[in-house]
Amino acid sequence: MGSRSVFAAVGVVFALVLVGCESSDGRSVGARTPTTMRAGHGATTTGAPVGTTEPVTTTSAPTALDQLAPFVTAARTLDGQLRAAATAINGAGPPWHTIPASVTNAVNAAATGPAEHALPAGMPASVAQPALLVLSDLESRSASLKDFGRSYEATILDEPMQQRLRANLGFGAVAANDFAADLAALEAAARSTPAFTPAAADSRAGAELAVLEYYVVLENNGCDAHGGARMTTLPRIVWQPGTMPDGTSSDGTIATLPFSATWTNGAWSVVIFAC
Repeated sequence: MGSRSVFAAVGVVFALVLVGCESSDGRSVGARTPTTMRAGHGATTTGAPVGTTEPVTTTSAPTALDQLAPFVTAARTLDGQLRAAATAINGAGPPWHTIPASVTNAVNAAATGPAEHALPAGMPASVAQPALLVLSDLESRSASLKDFGRSYEATILDEPMQQRLRANLGFGAVAANDFAADLAALEAAARSTPAFTPAAADSRAGAELAVLEYYVVLENNGCDAHGGARMTTLPRIVWQPGTMPDGTSSDGTIATLPFSATWTNGAWSVVIFAC
């Protein structure tokens, strides 16, 4: 079990133990504070039909890319930070006889929070899965680098530790390789999906998004994981009161794992039991 705090368009406080979801109604996932529609994605063209001199203006309808544009931007920014961190790690080893401050700083600067916070609430299923896949790519890569986010005594960096460091770095390889294609697929899906109105932060959809995001975090970081978990399908969320292994109340399950989600002081407090 575990915990952490996340504040974004929707405030979220996560409690650690491991685990995502399809919406309870099968159509929308997640909820955050409503996002203002952004201009710039609709195309406007002006021209004159053959045989006339009158200009004709055509404006495309808004699409889901308007709501997802902040997430796409945040994802690209984090991709660059993760690449910079990987370059710093590779420049210091292997073997790594010490972990320079330049390396730890680069790793810790590549925080996934801004990308998590940029996801809008109430995403249609057509964009929810590709968006969560992109987020899981980023989380997987971040988790594979986390060993380098701290310094070590030289005596700890022995050969067994060198082997562990190299092995853990490998868990983010697939996500790093597939990120560009996954992000392009998300943008394509968003362009073909009509614009939507984000759900309220404190709604059921908001809770589901909080649970999904924490599931991504825990699959890649919980139970001594170091990345490698990509959300290629949305895990099923079932809302049904029950009891956690520790005797506390649960609100349902995600991928069969019990969870609770409580809206407190403008944030979701999420607990998922995993390992």
